[in-house]
Amino acid sequence: MNARESEGFAYYPGSAWSNALFLGGYDFETPPPLVSLEGIKPFTPTGARTLNSRTLMFLGYTVITPAMIMRLPNIGSQYLLASVDADKHYFDGAKTNKLTLPPNVAGTRLRVRF
Repeated sequence: MNARESEGFAYYPGSAWSNALFLGGYDFETPPPLVSLEGIKPFTPTGARTLNSRTLMFLGYTVITPAMIMRLPNIGSQYLLASVDADKHYFDGAKTNKLTLPPNVAGTRLRVRF
């Protein structure tokens, strides 16, 4: 399952890493606030459920909390997922997949599931 780029799941433009909860939050209607060292930037409710993000999250996860969806760049946890590789090919469970991390991830807790 992979969202269209136009849906806005991507962590940054052109990225395979995504978080479906950034669109509508844990209730799938209000995007979570952006929390940074500069302060908190709230977003307004969309007025509609983001059904594709809801379907994606309930397909693979059983619980969603407000803490899971917070936008905390450089200061908190980010729950990202990817279903395609760098060439936009879907992961194949029959093959070996390799994850390359940048050198500056000290202190990062990473959980990888294939």
